[in-house]
Amino acid sequence: MVKLICHFKRKAGMTLEQFKDQYENGHVPLIRELVPHPLDYRRNYRIEDAKFDPFGQGADGEPDYDCITEVWYASREALEEMLAFVSRPEIASVIVADEEQFMDRSATRLMLFEEMRTL
Repeated sequence: MVKLICHFKRKAGMTLEQFKDQYENGHVPLIRELVPHPLDYRRNYRIEDAKFDPFGQGADGEPDYDCITEVWYASREALEEMLAFVSRPEIASVIVADEEQFMDRSATRLMLFEEMRTL
């Protein structure tokens, strides 16, 4: 199993709540309709008023990302099939147009991970 981790930042001038609403109620249904179904698809939104700096590093200010999305696929091959599909111009253009409504796409970071569990 492989996991695609996506870091997303909201578009300038948009509140975190607006970003979350657009992602959950607009983008998620679109992705579920267009993209071959993953094993799991989760969004992790930052808590806007939460201050978390247990080691006194001064970790405050504007965060780099507003959401970390996790998408699981059964194999590297399944992930590569999905990537080939969403790279098709008629699919990619729809996804990009939607993301441009609420994401700062220049800040997007995608990474592939192998998950290790302790418990």
